[in-house]
Amino acid sequence: PTESVSASNIAFSLYLLVLVPFIGLGQGLSIVVGQCMGAGRPDLARQVGWRAFRIGVPTVLAIAATFLLWPQALMGLSVAAGVETDPQIAARWADILAQGAPVMACLAIAAIGDGLQWVFRMVVVGAGDTRWTLVAMVGTAVVTLSIPVWWLLRIADPALLAGWGVSPLTASYAIFAGYCWAIAVVMFLRFQYGPWASMSVRR
Repeated sequence: PTESVSASNIAFSLYLLVLVPFIGLGQGLSIVVGQCMGAGRPDLARQVGWRAFRIGVPTVLAIAATFLLWPQALMGLSVAAGVETDPQIAARWADILAQGAPVMACLAIAAIGDGLQWVFRMVVVGAGDTRWTLVAMVGTAVVTLSIPVWWLLRIADPALLAGWGVSPLTASYAIFAGYCWAIAVVMFLRFQYGPWASMSVRR
């Protein structure tokens, strides 16, 4: 239905917008880590990573809380013209908001994992461990994102989801949230125990 597509587009557009600061933080973090590694200070690179973590956690928690507490208010920023005068548009918009609220809740959970993975991944990337991160991201996406979504669309019984009060749209975004947390855990483990600290980016 077009209402589901509209709810998905609006919610994910908001998600991408609030993720921009973490993309910038990650890019700056990779540069600083590369300089630390070039100076032969992997210990300092690790400290920089933890400082970025301490900066990012309160920010991403605030974003997640906003998504959870005021989902319809945020989506209302994209309110359709004529919603106050046209009953049909108002009814359609109410349906979009109703479908978008649980999606925003899933994205709130996803935002925390996504923000954390940007921090830990960019430390590893800045140290020069780029091939492993690419393989890890693709492998994690196949296992925790592609296969579950394929199962949801091809095999899962819609009546089962309906019995749980979950729409396919919400289930899809729940899978996405799971992927974000999975990649965050993978990148944290690489940051904490991986060999990136012994790599050299010096000529």
